Amino acid sequence: MRIILSLRLIPFLILGSAIPALQAADDASDLNEIVAGRPSSESGQQELNAIEKQANDIRETIDATKPPRTSLKAYNKTEEVLIPLAESESVIIRSDNVTMRGWEGPGIKIVLEKTILAKEKPDPKKFNEIRVVHEITVAEELVGKTQDQRAADEQKFRESPQGKKMTNEQLDTRQAFVRNLFSGFDQFRDFQGVTANVLSIAGLRHDEGNEQVTLHTKSPSGASSFSSAWMRQAAVTVYVPRCKQVLVAGCMVKLDIADVHANLMLSTRDSRDRGCGGTFVVRSLDGDVVIDQAPVRVLDGVSGNVFCTVTDEFVNSGTQHSGQFRTANIYDTAKTDISNVKGNIKARFLRTNLHLSELHGAIDVHNEYGATSLTLTAPVTIDRAMRIISESGQITLKAKSDLLESIPIYAYTQCGALHTDLSQSILEYNNFSTGTPRRSWQGFITPTQERFSPEKFERPVKAINDDDRTAGLDLISHCGRVEVLKSDH
Repeated sequence: MRIILSLRLIPFLILGSAIPALQAADDASDLNEIVAGRPSSESGQQELNAIEKQANDIRETIDATKPPRTSLKAYNKTEEVLIPLAESESVIIRSDNVTMRGWEGPGIKIVLEKTILAKEKPDPKKFNEIRVVHEITVAEELVGKTQDQRAADEQKFRESPQGKKMTNEQLDTRQAFVRNLFSGFDQFRDFQGVTANVLSIAGLRHDEGNEQVTLHTKSPSGASSFSSAWMRQAAVTVYVPRCKQVLVAGCMVKLDIADVHANLMLSTRDSRDRGCGGTFVVRSLDGDVVIDQAPVRVLDGVSGNVFCTVTDEFVNSGTQHSGQFRTANIYDTAKTDISNVKGNIKARFLRTNLHLSELHGAIDVHNEYGATSLTLTAPVTIDRAMRIISESGQITLKAKSDLLESIPIYAYTQCGALHTDLSQSILEYNNFSTGTPRRSWQGFITPTQERFSPEKFERPVKAINDDDRTAGLDLISHCGRVEVLKSDH
């Protein structure tokens, strides 16, 4: 039976990439024996089994490329809204799926693409349940109160009957607790107390009538899968004129921002949905950028400074079951490209595959468990202390040899490896133990006139703590590989 089944697969193989394998098999005498109907040898049967496996792989690939069938269809409608810009020139967009473009105005233009998943074409009135909500107001519940407002609230509490019953020690303890509780709003200080254009999309939450629907997809081969999605969905494109600042709160499905003239803040604070496979790109921004956990994958062309905190990693996860065991996995990290930044960059990541290039200001990056590569191009000036720190990720610095020779470099690791193609006269090797408790270090560093300069021994800890130190580029991975390589070849 195996021989007959395999022979039936041969015409199918001719249609795909198995032609070379089949031709090679035809040249084998063992396969010719099988085709002729004579008994096969063990080696011939192994070749036939390999062809059968390749045929199955090709069939699976073809099935995967065919569009799956589902009982629900997506029905769409587009709406356009034009609103005036608030006097504060501040804009807040509350959405997970945002495309933003700069334009000359007048005002703010919003293009809302509405989607309803249904078996039959819905009543046009159903699309009205998805709508733009616009207010010119202070978004206090999102950005928090100002420092003055918090101080006034604290004083009001102390003068209340409940506050008067508390001792000074109890009041101080309460005040410290409240201050810590609301410290998460400090990053929004530029929007606190500001009357801004606040834009949101109504009709997408469960309490607004939206429902989860089950999608049953079936491929031509018979394989099927089940997933869920919101019945109502929306994507918004916002055209903003030159203004002071824009906050996008959500950011977890799609970000596509380009050619905006404003300071930009991206935060996941108001997120209600997520889609790890989406586009997360910011290009050509005239202003500063603040990223609060938003999964920006490409940041290119920023005229100002970049402040980035992404310690809540945005990747999928899964659980496998095998017998009595369960294995929960976090998927591989994503790639993040940051390039062409005119100002300074200060960033902290939990784990990302980070690529840095064309940076013109100071560099302060802590990529805790991810790999970081930095490409320096002339003209660049290391006129202050800069650093790239990692716990276990690889750090790679690349530049032309003359540039590497002109800047102070301090590459250290505790239990990782050091790698360079520069000579000992350009980067000398050092190893030593220092500190309490004592820790060992090895480094490739730019030579100094004083062979036993304390700077060499104090540098790693000072760089990790970001203490005062002389100008230079610190590259420190505690147990990862640190590379300094010429890009001439």
